[in-house]
Amino acid sequence: MLLLIELDAVIFSIFITRVPWVAAIYTEGSKLCAGSIISPYHVLTVAHCFAYTNGTARNEDLYIVRVGKHYREPTLIESPTQTRMIKNLILHEEFRGEEERNGYDIGIIEVNEPFIFSSQDGTVGTVTGWGFLEEPGPRSNVLMKVNVAFWSRSTCYHQLPSHFTETYFSNDKICAGYINASRSLCYGDAGAGLVFPSDERYYLRGIGSTIMSSDRGCESNSYTLYTKVSHYISWIKSHISRKESIPITFRTRSTGFQSVVAGCALPNHIPHGKFNLVGKPNYIENMIVPRDSALELKCDDGNTNSRYFYCLENEWTNIKEAKCNIPGRCSSLMPTESEYYSCTNNNNKVSCKDPPYGTEAKQLCYRFFTNSGRKVTKCVAGKWNAPFTSCIPECGRKTITSRTLIVNGEEVQEQEYPWVVAIYDSTDEQICGGTIISREFVISAAHCFTELDGRKKDINHYTILAGKHYRSKHRAEQNTQESKVKSLDIHPEFVGQIQNYRDDIALIQLETPFQITGQVRPICIDIDNLYEEYDFIDGVKAVVAGWGLSTSGGHATQVLKKLEVPYVDRRKCKETFGLEFAQKYLTSDKICAGYHNMNKSVCNGDSGSGLYFKTERACRYSIINQYFHYR
Repeated sequence: MLLLIELDAVIFSIFITRVPWVAAIYTEGSKLCAGSIISPYHVLTVAHCFAYTNGTARNEDLYIVRVGKHYREPTLIESPTQTRMIKNLILHEEFRGEEERNGYDIGIIEVNEPFIFSSQDGTVGTVTGWGFLEEPGPRSNVLMKVNVAFWSRSTCYHQLPSHFTETYFSNDKICAGYINASRSLCYGDAGAGLVFPSDERYYLRGIGSTIMSSDRGCESNSYTLYTKVSHYISWIKSHISRKESIPITFRTRSTGFQSVVAGCALPNHIPHGKFNLVGKPNYIENMIVPRDSALELKCDDGNTNSRYFYCLENEWTNIKEAKCNIPGRCSSLMPTESEYYSCTNNNNKVSCKDPPYGTEAKQLCYRFFTNSGRKVTKCVAGKWNAPFTSCIPECGRKTITSRTLIVNGEEVQEQEYPWVVAIYDSTDEQICGGTIISREFVISAAHCFTELDGRKKDINHYTILAGKHYRSKHRAEQNTQESKVKSLDIHPEFVGQIQNYRDDIALIQLETPFQITGQVRPICIDIDNLYEEYDFIDGVKAVVAGWGLSTSGGHATQVLKKLEVPYVDRRKCKETFGLEFAQKYLTSDKICAGYHNMNKSVCNGDSGSGLYFKTERACRYSIINQYFHYR
């Protein structure tokens, strides 16, 4: 009836550096349970792993704790692994094991030496462990994860048998998992942490406690019961905060993050302003306050708006920038690469560097930048009465109006589509296309940068050129900009032809950001899917541009060409290509566009090129997809 993980198609092997809080607990050489690091000295787990069925604690000397493990085998050497003995084993005082339905199933392990934390970080599944892969069957040899859904108590009561809920569903339990999905916890890893993301952190909400059993072992088609961590916060604090150096962080509704460790000294007040400690009435200069505390800087009347500073890593963020302006004047408005300002006072032009009371400031965007927000503000009582929004690169605008329509496509006028880039390999051969989405980033297809099995190639082999009309890398063109690749992010689920090029998408960060000009500009991205219902209608026309083959089996075109293609719904696409092709390549993340038997299509060299839909409401072009792979 004790649990952890069962493997199916949606559970993945993960590296321990992505879940650095996972602890493996061994006894007599074999893995027994799991736990979660909550401080350098403490691991949170379930009580029943360390007790007899009546709740009596076993000898703590029988156990060892290892962190940084990826493989289940205790003797396998792994460089990040740290091993600790148990100094003190604390089981909840009310835990009575099976006699009391496994209520109060929570325990704290205090280790003999503190864990040494590293700076590695990453994403994580909801539950992790080394449990059985199938029922019956072997345990996993590597750390696994599974995502599970949280359910209300009423849902669990209706879905689980009454004999199980009446016996084990005590008020200190929460319910998570799936019914009839073969996704659950299983024997061998009780104590695994159930974590939820919030505010770019992961929070421990539950500890694997109880699951239904079946004649095959653990029941994988049922919900799992987890000990509710929030039910025991006071109990955890009472046993952990005795060590003054423990950096454990709790989150509360009223004050955000509370730490039992002093972190930052309150700074002295500055001229024309004072600091306030958010959520606290008293402010004593040089007093030590916990990490994650927040400071508010309030300037005297007639000065700038308030600013906030945060205690992170025992230092206040950007505290050296804390200052208040001379009373009566507003903060300076300095030009940037995208915008500049014009200031007037009593109809006279004045400097925006030190504007006096009553100054009216107008924001102006440089060419090829735009701002749909507020453009005028006024200096009142030492502060601007309304904030500006930044000017951003104008996206999706063609450089010129085309008078003309890469198999049998028509030549593009020079820089007609300023977001198109050419991607070259180490031999200076143009291999793929891509689309500019910002000054620093280009989007393309993952298979342009990987082996057939999805393994990433060396990014130093690639060069990105924008503002190109001619295919040749070495042909001189006045408006071309060039950059190497700074970083390359391939979709984590992309494995090339193994999964029929599903998740075929790549994000390229440029080593040298592009300068926004009339010939080099980004495309718009419909992030909120505002126009998808209008674009994805059978027959709606879109545009693709590239340097692919000009005829099937022929030579690559030497100039950028475009092709107008209609969107094709999935049903018609399947009928056209046949069931075998559609089942293999028309994965759920793909859309279909083009002609059938019209000798017009994309071809080799067009991989990664964007499919652009014109949005009439804004007179812009938006990227909807990028492709292509050829068998």
